[in-house]
Amino acid sequence: MSRSRSWFTRSAHCWVRGVGLTAAIGTLAWVATSMGGCRRGNAARAAGKHLAVELKARCAQTGPQDKPLLVEWPGIQRGSMEAQFKRGDGRLVVVRYHGCEMDVLRTCSVRGKYKWTPYEPKSDRVTIRDLDEVYAKVPLGAAELVSAVERYGALQLDMTLLGEYDSRQIEFSRDHLEGNCDEATHVVTAATVGAFAIHSLAGAKIGASAKFGRAGAGGQSRSDQGYISRDGDLRACTGQSRTGPPDHCAALVRVEVVGLQSQSDYDDKHIKTTCPEGMVLVEGGRYHDDRGFYHNVQSFCLDRTEVTVGAYKTCVKEHTCSAASATAADPNLPPAAVEQLSRACNRGRHRKHPVNCINHDQAASYCRAAGYRLPTFDEWTWAARGGLQNRTYPWGEDTPSRHHLNACGKECVRAYKTALDLGEPLFDRRDGARTTRKVGHYDDGTGRWELVDLAGNVAEWIDTRETIDDVTGNWARGGSFLTTDRTEIQATGGVLLDPAVRRPDLGFRCAADPV
Repeated sequence: MSRSRSWFTRSAHCWVRGVGLTAAIGTLAWVATSMGGCRRGNAARAAGKHLAVELKARCAQTGPQDKPLLVEWPGIQRGSMEAQFKRGDGRLVVVRYHGCEMDVLRTCSVRGKYKWTPYEPKSDRVTIRDLDEVYAKVPLGAAELVSAVERYGALQLDMTLLGEYDSRQIEFSRDHLEGNCDEATHVVTAATVGAFAIHSLAGAKIGASAKFGRAGAGGQSRSDQGYISRDGDLRACTGQSRTGPPDHCAALVRVEVVGLQSQSDYDDKHIKTTCPEGMVLVEGGRYHDDRGFYHNVQSFCLDRTEVTVGAYKTCVKEHTCSAASATAADPNLPPAAVEQLSRACNRGRHRKHPVNCINHDQAASYCRAAGYRLPTFDEWTWAARGGLQNRTYPWGEDTPSRHHLNACGKECVRAYKTALDLGEPLFDRRDGARTTRKVGHYDDGTGRWELVDLAGNVAEWIDTRETIDDVTGNWARGGSFLTTDRTEIQATGGVLLDPAVRRPDLGFRCAADPV
């Protein structure tokens, strides 16, 4: 008997070593339970060695993905990352990410902030039929899923997603890191949140009565029912929450990562270039808008101030620009309002105030005459938000006040109450101006790159033309001395206007490509 057992042990060991990895893994459990020696002996070590070699080869071939699924990532790692997202301490998560392995570096971070953005719940289903699909779709769970796919034939992943954390930052060098960061390779810039469930298609039907374990803890089962794994509760992913994901639907399902650049590469992308006099260089990058789209912005030059009455008059004298109008024109306003607004047209007065009462064509012609152009929507947005700083207002996050901008205070509401329904003033104090004011007057409102008056004074014509709800027009950005709504002066604010409109609260600034 002992001799027969010895022969069986040796035969099983040789057979496991000789077959491919997937067959070995599929039979390893049976071999181990059939003989005491193999459970701790050479067969187990051989299979483990094959698995490690296979994983390393496959992961080296595919390389790290920039948007990996986390559905079979170890629960302790996912929990650590979830905690950092919810902490909201102005730090971004840094990881070590190689091939199919990712580790959260708790003692390393980058300054930044994740913003929670909810959306209507969206369901998705992914079928994993073979090992190639394991590595392609769920690389971070490859070590766990290879045996499950071989044993059960196919796995089905169901996901419900209802929001995301997004930092809106896309470029990092090692100089951005703080803490113990020797092993850092990537920064987590965004995470998709919801719930998921994985089960084997060949196993028992998984219904509401299946025992998954505690919701949100990544409960798993390997019984005769088949392969079951989940985090969160798919049925709990309903509605929207503006403050964060709801209980039982707060699992990290997918993350977005960007690799750390070498300092030389980072500097090469942000090398200083030359701009015309009166303009500043706005370094480019990429931002994520409120609709979920990414926008790439190349570095560009932008007027530090709005174009002044004096500068525009010079263009008129050189016979390349048409004179600014002495009257307003807006078909959407009653005649009484147009008449009162016309009194605020600068008409060549106040040389250091922004030129106003000009239409879009006049603004574009001035910029062309100088060899420049009007800024695009994305360029203006990028400048107003301070690039990757993602400011709410050009100056930052402070509540708008009479020290930040020329908007509609108490005296403005009183001055226009008979012609315009302006509602409540933007702030409860006077700002000292019922119409325009000298450019750059409000030091506290200075934005990044020393740009002034990106909010208030006059709204600025933008090159971008768009159609929304069957209305076609050009954008005007930044609000004006008539603004009473905070959203108009935010970095994302703006109004769509008929390009023929002329108003005293409309002006512009020019942009150019750096040289």
